[in-house]
Amino acid sequence: MKYLLRILRFVPREERRGIRLEGWPRWRVQPVKDPALFLRALCDLFPSGAILYLEGGSPPLAVRHFLQDRQAAERCQVELGTIWPRPLQYHIPMAKETLMALADLAEDCAAPEIAVHVHVYLEGKVLLEWYDAFFGDPLYVSTAVAEEAVQHLCSKLGTGYEIVSAEADLR
Repeated sequence: MKYLLRILRFVPREERRGIRLEGWPRWRVQPVKDPALFLRALCDLFPSGAILYLEGGSPPLAVRHFLQDRQAAERCQVELGTIWPRPLQYHIPMAKETLMALADLAEDCAAPEIAVHVHVYLEGKVLLEWYDAFFGDPLYVSTAVAEEAVQHLCSKLGTGYEIVSAEADLR
């Protein structure tokens, strides 16, 4: 069975586990569909040392090389959102110049070319979690991130936010 899963490029259950956004309440940010706008807005939100995790997508060769050349040396296993086919995964240190250069590359890409799932983590803790990024689903930010920072992000994105509990999010 494992042989068949490997041939079909399925990700086994044990390889899907990893860090994820923990705890409630959390900030729920209304979605955006523009990856370049989103990447530029992220520049000032997280502290030094944060890692941008991009999963899935089908980046053009120039974007793929850009991301491969900037992979973080130290990485955390992030809980996968894609089980088939095995997704591309990039862990990029969130330096402002890197995010701005990636945003410039994203200008000429459709959203699914950049990523399907986007996370930001720091020291083994997920600070931003966005499954089905750029497709209309909201993104979630840990309340460890100050409301003023979330407010600043939303003003750059032209969107809104609210604090939600687990019960409220299920509605």
